[in-house]
Amino acid sequence: MKKLFRNYIGDVTLFLAAAMSLLFFTQCHKDKDKPTPVGNKSFLVGKKWQVKAITVKPGIDVGEEEPVEDLFSLLDNCIKDNFTVFQADGNGVEDIIYQAI
Repeated sequence: MKKLFRNYIGDVTLFLAAAMSLLFFTQCHKDKDKPTPVGNKSFLVGKKWQVKAITVKPGIDVGEEEPVEDLFSLLDNCIKDNFTVFQADGNGVEDIIYQAI
């Protein structure tokens, strides 16, 4: 009886060790977790980029009855028409036009 029990424990231990090693080596998905870098910057370079919306949740309390979630509506019109052009060398040019007061 003791000999049968020792053989059974050995087989179970070997099976559990094999199952644990199988789980350990198959759970690593290192390459799939990283986002792929974008190599083509042509969609960004040389075009005018303009902010059309600035929203936050939860809203910011600015002293009104309800918190404000649309911050773009609080900006002056002279700031809303500004744009940025990105260059191929990594720099950017921002077109900022201020009105004289």
